[in-house]
Amino acid sequence: MINDNKRVLEHFNNLLDKTKENEKVEVYRQNIKYLVNKLEKYFTQTEQLQELTDEIYQHLEDKESLEQQNKRYREALEFYTNEVNHDFEINISITDIEVKSEILEDYGSKARQVLRGE
Repeated sequence: MINDNKRVLEHFNNLLDKTKENEKVEVYRQNIKYLVNKLEKYFTQTEQLQELTDEIYQHLEDKESLEQQNKRYREALEFYTNEVNHDFEINISITDIEVKSEILEDYGSKARQVLRGE
């Protein structure tokens, strides 16, 4: 196939080299048909390449979005798995008992925000 392509290309280049700018040229129908088929194939492949390129860019955008989402999930998980955030302090007074902890104060808020995409 490549040899056929080179042969036809050489033929037409030679034809161009041997003729003047506005000179009429006789070309076999099979050669024109061959060129037309090659052009059709080229245009089809160009369209397919553009579609694939668009698809790649969409996947890259999706990947970027998923990476950002993953980062938010990781940060939330790090908060909940950090043992320091589970430490608590108890304040007792005559009328009240208060328990302070990052986890208790959060009450799942970080997880809900991340799941909502905030």
